[in-house]
Amino acid sequence: MGMRAVGLLLLFSSSAGTYVAQHCSTAHSNGNCASCTEGKDYTAHANGLEECLLCRQCKDVVESIEVGKIDHIYDQHTAYAQLYRATTLFSNFHFLDQITSRTCTVTSDTECQCQQGYFCPAEGCEICQRCSQKCPEGREIVQICNATMDLGCGLPDQGLVHKHCLLLYLTKQREAWSISGSNI
Repeated sequence: MGMRAVGLLLLFSSSAGTYVAQHCSTAHSNGNCASCTEGKDYTAHANGLEECLLCRQCKDVVESIEVGKIDHIYDQHTAYAQLYRATTLFSNFHFLDQITSRTCTVTSDTECQCQQGYFCPAEGCEICQRCSQKCPEGREIVQICNATMDLGCGLPDQGLVHKHCLLLYLTKQREAWSISGSNI
């Protein structure tokens, strides 16, 4: 916690996980801090915020869109417009494409990552994309799709180099696991 002068009053500063509930109202008076709510909001650093930041929500639940019941239809054009709007809403459903990799605490935001079969190349990604299922004709897989990268395709000779590296990596992992006593 700290204070900084603004004019004749001091602005109160809160620590990570808290916010300023009340700034100093007169010179030489104390402000008040309040804690953020676990799983709901957070502050990652010392701050002068008057409320905590809302935690990010991963798209690990189906987003539902409710279309209201049409009680009165006055003419045929209105009915078509309502049907089009309902069709558009339902075609924009967004299903499970993320998982929560770290839950929100009072000092850190939620971290999300794409679930298996989806990827997003940018950090802090909002929309995961479905992984490609196969390579184009004449190309082969050189990189398996993961949470941050789509399926990588290359010429067959590139694949051989990659397969050799992958085999070498797996062999070294197997050796490391056998040394540590793990069985694979």
